[in-house]
Amino acid sequence: MTMTQHGTVLYSQPQHPLIEYTTEKGLSLNSVSDILFDKQGFLWLATDGLQRFDGYRFQTFKNDPADKKSIPDNYVSGLYEDAQENLWISHRKGLAFKPKRKLEFTDIIPPPELAAFKAANRCVGETDSTVLVINYNEGFYSVNKTTLQVRRISTISEFFGKEGFFELTRPHFGNKNIWLRRRSGKAGDIFLVTPAGLKRFANNRHISLYFIIPDINDSLVIVPTSRFLNRWPEIHLQRSGFYRNLSMRQISIMNMLPVQERSATTGI
Repeated sequence: MTMTQHGTVLYSQPQHPLIEYTTEKGLSLNSVSDILFDKQGFLWLATDGLQRFDGYRFQTFKNDPADKKSIPDNYVSGLYEDAQENLWISHRKGLAFKPKRKLEFTDIIPPPELAAFKAANRCVGETDSTVLVINYNEGFYSVNKTTLQVRRISTISEFFGKEGFFELTRPHFGNKNIWLRRRSGKAGDIFLVTPAGLKRFANNRHISLYFIIPDINDSLVIVPTSRFLNRWPEIHLQRSGFYRNLSMRQISIMNMLPVQERSATTGI
């Protein structure tokens, strides 16, 4: 049964009756911060604690001071499943790790010099060996999937100064690239988060960027201003060099349209 979040109501597919789930039917709280379907078919909810829904009942995970394998904090804000089907849980005090097919949790403990990692953060991507984490107060980190060792990639101020950044993507699963822009720079350059640091791409056309659909088959779909509601520019990326050669063509939401123009310059 496919379900989506709509406020505090979960809807089943149209051919099934509408089912509303509240605290009276098992929810920890009548609000949800994040939602994720894992590869095994379970629905995970970030709320007051962490909840798993199997289509029939909720299972709730909360912190138990007497149990070192319980979830570290009850205020859960974000969820991410990596390619190995491990679950990464963002909470008020940092990040927790749940191995595949195990109902136990490990709090990610950074070394003393990276204590700033223990703050509001979110897992946003991965490589074969690490997950990539944004700490909204300080910077960008990687966490080794096996050793759970934390490493700083770069600080926020290094690329975005005091104004901070705006997320152009919100992936919940692996193999998705993470794109950012400056908070005030809607038509400015874009940045790709990588384990080696942030890579900057020139927005030569000064397109106002509001959302990016993570690239699939070496392409990006960029959603600009609302005037492009029925027609989006699609940016094709050639995988070569620090900057990638880009070409543009107009597409509709459902149907491909003829090529309108092409650019041989580097940048958007």
